[in-house]
Amino acid sequence: MNIKQVVLTGLILFAVVICMPANVAVGQVGGFDPNQNNASAELFTRTDGGKIQAVIRIKIDKGWHLYGDDLGHPDAIGTPTTVTLGAEGVKWSKVVFPKPHRLPQKIAGPDVWINSYDGTILLYAVGEGSSQSVTAKIDAQTCSDTGSCMLYAESLKSLGRGDDALFAAFPAESSDSSPVSNGLAGWLALAFLA
Repeated sequence: MNIKQVVLTGLILFAVVICMPANVAVGQVGGFDPNQNNASAELFTRTDGGKIQAVIRIKIDKGWHLYGDDLGHPDAIGTPTTVTLGAEGVKWSKVVFPKPHRLPQKIAGPDVWINSYDGTILLYAVGEGSSQSVTAKIDAQTCSDTGSCMLYAESLKSLGRGDDALFAAFPAESSDSSPVSNGLAGWLALAFLA
């Protein structure tokens, strides 16, 4: 081994040792393992005339939570959940999320909180049009009660009509065709589906 090889080997080993703690830290809070999800989702759809009702059921592992589409407090730190529905020729309403929990987020400040969900939640949307093939893409972040966070992404295809109980609490439609909350009925249906 010549001097250049020894120096280069030394520099590489030095870089690996210096970067290793950063890699470990990123793994603990960044969630780059595509095989580890702390939530799972299913998409169900029903067509009635020229409208498609979509329900997404997300099951969040015990000891973990998922952030809402709106983080809540302006200083909250996290990745908001986004849901993109797809179907050729279909125009979708805004996805309706249930009422979130306000989770204290002391790392961001003493009075900071973030909108979050745990357990099983149902998301709703209405599509104008008709399609045999409905898909959904979820991009989110799950975090454990101990502070570890993982990126969560899942692509879904409709599993069909689903259980009647999923649609029993489907939000009523307002005159502008965007769903609105269905209050207590929605929460009761969710309690029986969890």
